[in-house]
Amino acid sequence: MDRPWQPELYRQFCIRDPKMEKHLKIKRAKSNQSVLEHTDRLLANLEQIFKLGYIRDERKIKLLYAACEYHDYGKMNLRFQERIRTKKKFNEFKEIPHNILSYFFVDPSKFELDEYKIIACAVMYHHYHSDITRVVSDGTKLIESILDEMENEGIKPYTKRVNRRYNVYGLIGEKNEELILVKGLLHKCDYSASAGIDCEKRNDFLEA
Repeated sequence: MDRPWQPELYRQFCIRDPKMEKHLKIKRAKSNQSVLEHTDRLLANLEQIFKLGYIRDERKIKLLYAACEYHDYGKMNLRFQERIRTKKKFNEFKEIPHNILSYFFVDPSKFELDEYKIIACAVMYHHYHSDITRVVSDGTKLIESILDEMENEGIKPYTKRVNRRYNVYGLIGEKNEELILVKGLLHKCDYSASAGIDCEKRNDFLEA
């Protein structure tokens, strides 16, 4: 559905679990910023894009809200938090990239199947610095161990295993147009939030 930006209509797409809020407030995305603060900056950037009228399709708004919300949930694990505190480098033998861990928090029951696949794929691939399929395949026990640690803190993932029926990996190879848009705008909101700059401006300042 294509309609003007009306915040009261789109707040329904904010899928944050209230039980998760306290953990998002405490856990760090960066040394000077909580996961909650960073996520809310992404959502504010996203709403700026909507207000400017660049995206008005209701389905895409839903997909983008969810991708921005879930994208850094994996950072709440103890090993990432320790690395933020100590400023040590990523250890591939003890850690799993946070984008992969974030995937396990996306709940397919909240979305249509094709929507879920786009959201989960955008979240899992919003950092693409490693062979993700290999990391998931080789690191199954490590993933489960880290997610167990998170669950013991009350940070409960939706699942601890990749469900093959959703074929999340396949969307990247298919060059799915909706995924490209969602993933691209997730990057746009994420990078500008980290930089502390506007993610978009109204197109009314260019000379003819």
